[in-house]
Amino acid sequence: MELLFIDCEYSGISGDLLLSGLSSIVGIDKVKTYLIKILNSLPIKQKFSIDFISKKTHGIEGIYMDFSIENQNLNSHLATITSEKEQNLVVRPKKHHHSSYKIQDMRKDLNLSLNLFDSKETTKKCARLALEKIISAESQVHGVPLEEVHLHEIGSIDTIIDITGAMFCLQELGVFNQKEPTKIYISPVNVGNGKIKTAHGIMQVPAPATAKILELDQISFIFGTINFELATPTGVAILASLKELNFLSEKKPSFPYKIKKIGKGVGSYNLPNQANLLRIFYGQKENLNRIDNKKIQYMPIFNLETNVDDVRGEILGYLITKLMEQGALDVNIIPTITKKNRPGYLISVITNEDKVERLTELLIKETGTLGVRLLKQQRYCLERKVNEHKISIEGHNFVIHEKIAMDQNGNIVQKKMEFEDLKNVADKLHLSIRDVENIVDSLIKQINF
Repeated sequence: MELLFIDCEYSGISGDLLLSGLSSIVGIDKVKTYLIKILNSLPIKQKFSIDFISKKTHGIEGIYMDFSIENQNLNSHLATITSEKEQNLVVRPKKHHHSSYKIQDMRKDLNLSLNLFDSKETTKKCARLALEKIISAESQVHGVPLEEVHLHEIGSIDTIIDITGAMFCLQELGVFNQKEPTKIYISPVNVGNGKIKTAHGIMQVPAPATAKILELDQISFIFGTINFELATPTGVAILASLKELNFLSEKKPSFPYKIKKIGKGVGSYNLPNQANLLRIFYGQKENLNRIDNKKIQYMPIFNLETNVDDVRGEILGYLITKLMEQGALDVNIIPTITKKNRPGYLISVITNEDKVERLTELLIKETGTLGVRLLKQQRYCLERKVNEHKISIEGHNFVIHEKIAMDQNGNIVQKKMEFEDLKNVADKLHLSIRDVENIVDSLIKQINF
């Protein structure tokens, strides 16, 4: 399993810091090409410049996103400290305001930007959700309808750049894959400390919109030791959208993993006594299924069980779908006879430890059961991987996912093609599943040969 660990506990999180850090992992040229394509497509009449440059912060080198329109810097991660006579308040840098850039235009331009690359539907959903979280937070903070939100906080082009750029990188890193997606882990978000001076006057850190997103999405945060705004609405909203769609876990990885690459995003401003740096670790979970010295190793697993005798079949079918969406590894519903000789069902859910609480709550909510049994067990699993094959049949292009299981020595035990992929081919070409299996198997053998 591949993973991303975003270390938000040090210098917080912002859209531009996240994008810079991810870009240094994905590849700066690839990301820059996409962002320039966005800027050339959006209604920007002024000249713009965008580049990713190496920059040092307290002696540590990282990547800084230098983005400006008509020589006016749009970077808004941190703010400069004013003079002592202004009591060291933090003042947000002035951003380029687009007074005619309405919220409906932002939504339209976000969709336009997402369509400029081969974005998955889940990628688009996550990006749109991030923007709506910002707009909704501003709406609730100011007590105005969504369409009347003051755009000086969120309405500039860089919001579109930060969100779509981050989604582009996350898709490239496999976060939105249907099969074995890359998992994101984060530490608590450092929001900074002190007070900031905004268009609405003096505010306490975190800023109102940032605080509202933290509240609504229940994201863990800490106050830092320096008087700076370390977390911005855009950065927190991206995390919140990933959390809502179950791509993100609010904890540090508790298992061994190896680092493939470290992304380091650097902000605009010099922080006192610490680097203005967001580190992102891109790695791979160590394969605990592979056996050393041919000794089988077992992994802990949890089994949730409950008996029900008053739940309709339609609800049980819906329950299976919801449990799998929320991270269950397997779900079994077995007909049984309960007390007082009533026909009922034994519901059994297999899951990892971090999903136990969430799935227990879901079982109670959907079935109305009065209790759930928890059994800690051990299991041994074969190592598995999924190969993706692009094939052409009768002039039509298809993608077939082939699931492969291996023993502790790396020998292949079983191969199996994803049934939904075969069904898609059969439906489109009006062939039987058996015929499609034979055709696809033959084509895959030719590819491998």
